[in-house]
Amino acid sequence: MRKRIQASIRQFVSELRRRRVVRVAVAYLAVAFVVVQGAEAVLPPLGWDGLHTAIVVISIVGLPVALVLSWVFDISPEGLVVTGPLEDAPARSGVVVPAETPEYPSTSVAVLPFRNVGDDPENVYFSEGMHDDLLTSLGHLQGLKVVSAASVTGRGMVELGSREIAHRLRVGSVVEGSVRRAGKRIRIVARLVDTASDRQVWAETYDRALEDIFEIQSDVATQITQSLSIRLSEEESRRLSLAPTKDLAAYDLYLRARFQWNRRTESGISSSIDLLKRAVDRDPDFALAHAGLADAYATLGIYSAEPPGSVMPAAEAAASKALELDPDLAEALTARACVRSLYRWEWEGAEEDFRKACALAPGYATARHWYATNHLALRRRFEEAHEALSTAAELDPEAPAIDASIGLLLLLEHRYEEAGERLAGLTEVRPDFAMGHFFLGAVRERQGRFDEAVEALERAAVLRRRPPEVLAALAQTLTFAGRSEEAEEQLNALRFMAQTRWVSPTRFAQIVFAKGDLDAGFAHLDAAIEARALDLPWFAVNPAFAEAHADPRFDQVRARLQLD
Repeated sequence: MRKRIQASIRQFVSELRRRRVVRVAVAYLAVAFVVVQGAEAVLPPLGWDGLHTAIVVISIVGLPVALVLSWVFDISPEGLVVTGPLEDAPARSGVVVPAETPEYPSTSVAVLPFRNVGDDPENVYFSEGMHDDLLTSLGHLQGLKVVSAASVTGRGMVELGSREIAHRLRVGSVVEGSVRRAGKRIRIVARLVDTASDRQVWAETYDRALEDIFEIQSDVATQITQSLSIRLSEEESRRLSLAPTKDLAAYDLYLRARFQWNRRTESGISSSIDLLKRAVDRDPDFALAHAGLADAYATLGIYSAEPPGSVMPAAEAAASKALELDPDLAEALTARACVRSLYRWEWEGAEEDFRKACALAPGYATARHWYATNHLALRRRFEEAHEALSTAAELDPEAPAIDASIGLLLLLEHRYEEAGERLAGLTEVRPDFAMGHFFLGAVRERQGRFDEAVEALERAAVLRRRPPEVLAALAQTLTFAGRSEEAEEQLNALRFMAQTRWVSPTRFAQIVFAKGDLDAGFAHLDAAIEARALDLPWFAVNPAFAEAHADPRFDQVRARLQLD
């Protein structure tokens, strides 16, 4: 009982701090004391004793009013808003916040998505772009650990208080803000909050012309680093001051393209390519736009949406152009590294690009994520891959793709029980995340739990509109389960699909290996080698091809991929 009462008291005190009630009380009493003392010195000699008494009474009565208002309202980047109750936020998110939240270094910073303010919802792309650009700028600084909160936007993160955010993301500081765009004017509000004290460290409102956008972005990033006492190198200061382009129209196209690319759909990625082409036509020296093109082309290839030969050379050319303009652009290095590993099989060159990207941008989670999954894992360097994914998870704590990749890595290591537990937990929390169900199906198939495997794969098929890799996995699982007629249906569906779109020969190899036809399987792998299929390097580590690993031709394939 006593512990419960003590916990309630601690929670109440924490809530008083969160709502700044104590701070308001101290400030109110200080001001009231000065006013009363001044009135006492000035009013009685003038014969206005009654007015002095009235001021004293008003000061006393006003204190509880001020405390109630401070409890109910808070000052946010949007002005005066109603403060949400603390107990509601964890209930919505499913997070239990301890009474005592550990303190984290103030130089570990979470950048919350900037809110779009105004009557035009179409401007969401612009506010998201401001958030991404600030995240990128800060993520390239050596003295900061920058955590992205973008992956948890849909789970109520922006509604939580700083204490809850500190617990969820393990950060000591939070950056939040809003963007209002109206014609050629913008209003950006930004503030930096210390999560341990819930104290606003810095805040600024920029009401400027749109053409000042780059100057505003530079100032926000610089003010944050100064507030956190971060010493910038000359090169870091120079990069913060640089405008990515002199053409505002090109920059707008770039922001719209990145918004489309972030949807991670084939149509969205294709739209982003069209927009980025227009951006670089307007400004051929726009390095970030070239890097965006590299990302978009590479993603189409990795998603098997287009034949590798039609997109990966384009991704490589765009990345190389970006690096010609800016040799230290981590995003371009990461994209080129993926081309070098998955398409060119230039493992040493890919290693160099990945390592350089990670060193240049310590806050860029994608570099470490792709380094782990598209390079280290393929070369059986599992321990290093786990380290890279662990760092990526710290930088983007609730990104489902990173969580799923950890489960995939456990699968590749044949640690099926651990992989199953992790992926089952992910699909429970993120039931609409197709990759989680897909990898879980692969794990259940290896465990011989075929009904569960089919169920998981069918769910992934519905969520992803039955892509080739899911159809192939279903056909394989149904074959192992002895459901040959159903397996043949999936194989025929894959054959029909291959008449109208790119389907990697590796997928057909996966199915016929399950049937025990090794000759046909290796024939499909020969075709995959000729096409430089991006899923081919996984053949050497993926348990889905375990039936072929004992064949002498397995080592020959590895040698042709230069994996030895």
